[in-house]
Amino acid sequence: MKGNIPIDLHVHSDFSCCPATMQEITWEAKLKGLRTIGFSDHYDKIIDNSSFEKYYQDLSNISKINYLTIKKSVEFELKNFDELLKDLKKIKYNLDYIFFHNLKDFEELKLVPHMAKKLPIPILVAHPEVGYWNTNNIEIVEFIKKNSIIVEANKTHFSMLKEKPLEKEIDFFDKLLKEKKIKLTFGSDYHEYNAFNKKNSLYDHIWKKIEKNRIYLIESTKNKLNNSMPNATEWIQIMKIKKTNKKIKYSNKPPAQNEIIQKKINLIKTQNSKTLKIPEIIRYISPKNNTGLNMFYFKIIEEIAKDNCPEVKKILDLLAKNFLNSKVKDIRRYTYKTIFCITKNNLELNDEALNYFNLALRFEQSVSLKKLLFKYIKQLNIGD
Repeated sequence: MKGNIPIDLHVHSDFSCCPATMQEITWEAKLKGLRTIGFSDHYDKIIDNSSFEKYYQDLSNISKINYLTIKKSVEFELKNFDELLKDLKKIKYNLDYIFFHNLKDFEELKLVPHMAKKLPIPILVAHPEVGYWNTNNIEIVEFIKKNSIIVEANKTHFSMLKEKPLEKEIDFFDKLLKEKKIKLTFGSDYHEYNAFNKKNSLYDHIWKKIEKNRIYLIESTKNKLNNSMPNATEWIQIMKIKKTNKKIKYSNKPPAQNEIIQKKINLIKTQNSKTLKIPEIIRYISPKNNTGLNMFYFKIIEEIAKDNCPEVKKILDLLAKNFLNSKVKDIRRYTYKTIFCITKNNLELNDEALNYFNLALRFEQSVSLKKLLFKYIKQLNIGD
């Protein structure tokens, strides 16, 4: 399991505190090599911005995709627990788990077993801030072990800790990982684009401990015998793996990138699909993204525009305005390629392409990209 962690069960969407939609996040997750993610938006934000019923409906729809395993969840604070119970009852508790966050001290952690008795689904403790608690780590670990509490290793939380709280949290997880029947979940606390698998020293430290001891985190599904929701002791468990030189094989092989793109295009074509508009897709192209993610977005734009899109000229204008003067060479290359691909079979747009390519030639410093521009001009038969 060298490299990226394939599980992220703490992901936010535009229902609470993230600009990305659920659909966009699933595409990014697949491109980053994840096989399972869990949406867990803030309950208070959901009911302020929309409704819990709408959130649950969108969760149910997105969980039907076949290229990624989706877990359904919600994140709540102590003050919202009673209200959340009422909404959970309306949907017959049909979530995979719920996250309890913002625990102020050890006393609030002690409430978890009592909360669990009121629910048929697991309660997970999101980013337990033990670094700020006055309680000894040994006492906390013993309580967690005794009550089979599932805790989260949260990447965003770790990156925000100061020196002393960070030291205590490292000690806490070191002690926790020494126990035989611990229950852990991993999450990025996704709040922004390109947040999956960002580097974090404590997060990597915990994962290496698990690898060293040949311990592996697995996600279970609903009970296959009666299709009921698993309880807290069944849901996430740590198991030992026999030593082997063979690589771990996943049962669900990720689809190829072209297949993901085609699924995205098919979704856009469906009448009932409320997917992204071109200007919104363009907004996601960023120098901060890796090359593959930007290429993915350009390919989507290209395929949509080639499919007799009535706003091709507007798309060309947006591409030129946003990316012809980009400082990132790969973004400029994809821009030239996309403009060429969507205009080569459209004679009405040849003049537009000529203007953009000639403008780009004035400022392009890369020799290879200049050659590419000349090649496109020649193939469009609009060169001098």
